[in-house]
Amino acid sequence: MSLLPLPWHLLPYPLTVLHVRTTGPLRHADRVCEIAALRVEPDRPPRWLDSRVDPDADHLFTGVPGFQHLIPDLRSMLEGAVVLCHDAGSHAAFLDAELRRLGGAWGGATLCTHELARVLHPRMTAHDLDRLAPELGLPPVERRAFSRARATAGVLRALVERFEDDELLADLIRSAVRIPPSPTRWPPIVGSLVPAMPSRASRQQA
Repeated sequence: MSLLPLPWHLLPYPLTVLHVRTTGPLRHADRVCEIAALRVEPDRPPRWLDSRVDPDADHLFTGVPGFQHLIPDLRSMLEGAVVLCHDAGSHAAFLDAELRRLGGAWGGATLCTHELARVLHPRMTAHDLDRLAPELGLPPVERRAFSRARATAGVLRALVERFEDDELLADLIRSAVRIPPSPTRWPPIVGSLVPAMPSRASRQQA
């Protein structure tokens, strides 16, 4: 499924679609173990980051990078973009927790497809990504982070296209963008020490 074209006349841009997989639900105890980010904007080809993450940053014997090794690439994907997630609060919380462990903090703008779906489809019994995507006519969602990021972008496109004749939709989307009170502080890490470990999904055309 191609992500483009998106109805940019109704959307903020650049958009970076983000999905993190974690070792558990608790941001202070659990860690990010896989991350995918897909940056899209009008008239430019998409860019992506797709990597497994070693939660134990001190051990790199498997060749899987720790979170700190992805900071340069992740910064280029997220800086200046509205970050699109399904359940943006959870993804932003884990991103913030990982950055704080390294001396930084997350404060970027976010847009949540879960929130948009609840507003636009209030009668649906469930708005989680696995059930929402098929409801909107999208393929079943795989577990890998990159697949889930692509599905999140597909959900946004399906929601917007279904309601784009509504004159209030652009205002609704703008009002759904959340901007934290403090800006992002990136940790003082220079250079990418270990290359990202792409999944097979990243080699498919975005």
